[in-house]
Amino acid sequence: MINFYLNSDKLKAISATASAKKIRVNRIYDLDFPNEFLSEPDADKLNVKLTEAMLNIIRAGDIKTHSAGFVIDDSKISFREMILPQGKPLQLAPIIKSELFNDPRQAERNTVDYVEIERDINEDHQNRVMVTYLENSIIDNIKKCGKDVSINVTSLDIQQNALSKLVWFMRDMLPENFMLVDYHITYATTYLFLKHKHEFSMTKSIFSVPSEGFANETAFFINDFSVQISDALSFFMSRYEGVHFDTVYLTGSTFLLEPCISHIAGLLNTNIQILPKPDSVEGVALHEFNDFSGLIGSLIRR
Repeated sequence: MINFYLNSDKLKAISATASAKKIRVNRIYDLDFPNEFLSEPDADKLNVKLTEAMLNIIRAGDIKTHSAGFVIDDSKISFREMILPQGKPLQLAPIIKSELFNDPRQAERNTVDYVEIERDINEDHQNRVMVTYLENSIIDNIKKCGKDVSINVTSLDIQQNALSKLVWFMRDMLPENFMLVDYHITYATTYLFLKHKHEFSMTKSIFSVPSEGFANETAFFINDFSVQISDALSFFMSRYEGVHFDTVYLTGSTFLLEPCISHIAGLLNTNIQILPKPDSVEGVALHEFNDFSGLIGSLIRR
């Protein structure tokens, strides 16, 4: 089994086997891949570049597979909370689209997906869900790139949903309520999890990078990153009164964050930790686990 991850800077892949209780990572791949694929999904040159990059990964690992999953991570992807009746995805999709889009043509150009947050929230037995959507052209072109390398793209995940599945998989070793910061050098997405379920998230750009040997640049990053966490903490606490959590976990490029954690924790007077790796995820070390956390989450089926 192989799954790919794409954002505006990277193309990653993971070769692994997964069951309900254990994940075994066989190999990981990480390519620098600056691109505007999600902004310009119809650009043929980008399709060619993505196809070539996927093919390089497949050849490097001598991968023998005919199917793959894909994880998309981009700050432009929108999320919205909705209250919906219970039903199958095909029944709920038209309801979701009617809420999201005023123009029927725009509704036709997008595919919607959702994750249940809470079931039976009222006497009408409705569910609270987190909804997102992607342009059909993005999905079609990802499938086309897969076909060009003889792979059938069988699943498509959003990074937020993939991380939500990973947190649920790890729930026995995490507190019920906590904040998770997914750091990717040029941006970070901050999540609030309540009872191990993704409640809310926000993405902001980051304009500095921790640099070993450059004290001023690292100090600027620590301040920049601390302000982002502080703003998210204040927002979550104001929006969710009565909810208490005292831990902030870090995932993503944690190998860059590790030297800064004690300074950030000191500034915020908050318990900040790298997201721990469960024993049930084998074949990767702690920082690799976090660098590929969304891909690992995409292997989990709920």
